[in-house]
Amino acid sequence: CIDGRCQPYDCLASGLDDCPANARCIERRCQCIEGFRSHGPICLPILQGTTLGGNDVKNDGATQSPDSAKCHSNAACIQNRCQCLDGYVGNGETCVEDPNDCIAVPTLCHPKAICLGRRNCSCLAGYEGDGRDHCYRVAASETAASTTPISRTSGSGSVGRSTE
Repeated sequence: CIDGRCQPYDCLASGLDDCPANARCIERRCQCIEGFRSHGPICLPILQGTTLGGNDVKNDGATQSPDSAKCHSNAACIQNRCQCLDGYVGNGETCVEDPNDCIAVPTLCHPKAICLGRRNCSCLAGYEGDGRDHCYRVAASETAASTTPISRTSGSGSVGRSTE
């Protein structure tokens, strides 16, 4: 951006060829080298039997080449099959955000919490907190001042203060 206005992408603007792997800066645009085709911001190998498409590397990550036209914008054509990208599920022609990111990111929640999906965590019974970084043990009297914090980094034991 210059003065708050978007400018055309120029792969030589930094003084270096900053194109992705398997691409070269030609006439100030990243273009895939021979044997590779554009898939969003990267260049993938052209497989036998596929149609050659444009070689310009797209910088928005959503444009597809002709041989992967049936693939969803959140999928890649890999070995002639559409496969959803990490964080998405589906058949490759339709991909939606993975509602069970608990499997994709197993450390998303605090050890004393459960993952509810869609980046939501809830502390286990007997604990309170955000579920992601902190779960505090609730004292039997259930007073707010009587909690023992358990940090995500330690996973167990007392951290901070307790009024027990």
